[in-house]
Amino acid sequence: MAELLRCGEKMLRHLTLLIMLVFTQQVQARNLGVVGQTFAILERDLLDLIESRLKDLDDLGELSKHTQKIKAQLAYKIQHPQAGVILPRTQTSKTYTYDPALTVPYDLKDHQGKMFHKAGTKVNPLDLVSLTKELIFFDGNDPEQVSWVQNYMKGQKPLKLILTQGAPFALMEKFEGPLFFDQHGYLSKKLKLTHVPAIVKQEGKKLMIQEIVIEGSH
Repeated sequence: MAELLRCGEKMLRHLTLLIMLVFTQQVQARNLGVVGQTFAILERDLLDLIESRLKDLDDLGELSKHTQKIKAQLAYKIQHPQAGVILPRTQTSKTYTYDPALTVPYDLKDHQGKMFHKAGTKVNPLDLVSLTKELIFFDGNDPEQVSWVQNYMKGQKPLKLILTQGAPFALMEKFEGPLFFDQHGYLSKKLKLTHVPAIVKQEGKKLMIQEIVIEGSH
């Protein structure tokens, strides 16, 4: 932009000089005065400004402090993901079923245009894949729930542990195995969980959900 302005000003000066030379006998120079307020043009490259500011912060030691602060905040967020839904502790045992079947809203076709599901068809994912492991949903911030899960695991059942809250990396060390975090509470909302801990397992073509009361927690 600055270069364009300089070129424009140069062309304007040349054009003005040419006009003055051609009409030198007919034109008289006059001081027209100043029309409106004038301002000096101040220009500084934005990147230079940013680099200068960063250098000033670096010289003062503030840049390193700020970088470390950001790293610490990111590390904390990774180690303590935000819960998508906060479920209270189960106070009354409850068992219910969840039907994962859904109705196809429109015709589904493959890449060759061949229809494999017509609109209105009821489809159950459990017809295609089975839930081979029990899902255990629990609040990792609750020590009693963590202890309950540890005891439940002694039954040698194939389990998949899912946190609704808590620090997954720290708990993986405690459990000496993988943990999953219910990001944004998607699974909890989908299964309509209202309390934890809860056990989810397959019963036929539906899922059975048990919300468990931890004995001695009252």
